[in-house]
Amino acid sequence: MSDSLHIRQRQLLASLLNNDSRDGRGGGEIENHIHDQGPIDTETRLAIYRNAYRLRLGQTIDTDHPVTGAYLGDELFEQMVQGYIDTYRSHYRSLRQYADNLPKYLRYQSPFCDHREIAELARFERLLLTAFDAADASRESELSLRQLPAANWPGLKVVFHPSVQLFESDWNVVDIWQSLKSNRTPPPPKNEPAAYLLWRNRDCLTEFHSLSAVELLMLQLFLRGGTGAEVCEALATCLPENEVSNTYVRLLGGWLSQGIVRQLTALTDPRIA
Repeated sequence: MSDSLHIRQRQLLASLLNNDSRDGRGGGEIENHIHDQGPIDTETRLAIYRNAYRLRLGQTIDTDHPVTGAYLGDELFEQMVQGYIDTYRSHYRSLRQYADNLPKYLRYQSPFCDHREIAELARFERLLLTAFDAADASRESELSLRQLPAANWPGLKVVFHPSVQLFESDWNVVDIWQSLKSNRTPPPPKNEPAAYLLWRNRDCLTEFHSLSAVELLMLQLFLRGGTGAEVCEALATCLPENEVSNTYVRLLGGWLSQGIVRQLTALTDPRIA
């Protein structure tokens, strides 16, 4: 790419972003390199591109966050979209990642930051997108667990499917999401800590379910690379001793049935990292 073409591209981008610097690399400088053509003047032609750029980014946010949009209503949603576009530029060839910072924007930007459930609702929607778009991978079956030698159980490690996501929130945003998704009036926001497991199933559909405190603990430990022995030791701190094994096998079997386990790594020595 020639230097002059690179400069013109940066000047056009600066104009699209309303950057009017005159340093020779952007802003109004691009106007000097656009030839008159037809009845439309240069500024009007640039404005068309500028509006189209912002419109496309806005459509991306709207597509990615329909439930957040329904919760906010048209006026507040438009305020959010325009504010986000002013704050965050698009740095990717694909628009899939463009709104990744939306939960952060909503968490700190007024007036949205005064209603903390809004940022959490947007974060839940993004995790659903992440689960849906995750890479494909093979999945272990329940048979692999039944065939596991007893000597390998203490050193068992779980590798989860790439689509697996963990959502923890202090707000009842999943109840809000489900109501709006079903075109029902959402419940009022409530400070209600909860955790959910999200994943893409074998039919390429996104699913989620709420996690009990015990399943959350077990999931977190395996996600951190814990072994079966370490997980059972942790479960023993919150369950009666005679319930630990059955709970451990039941939850692990459920994960295999749901298709969220990519691989079971069986270490014969649990001390092996």
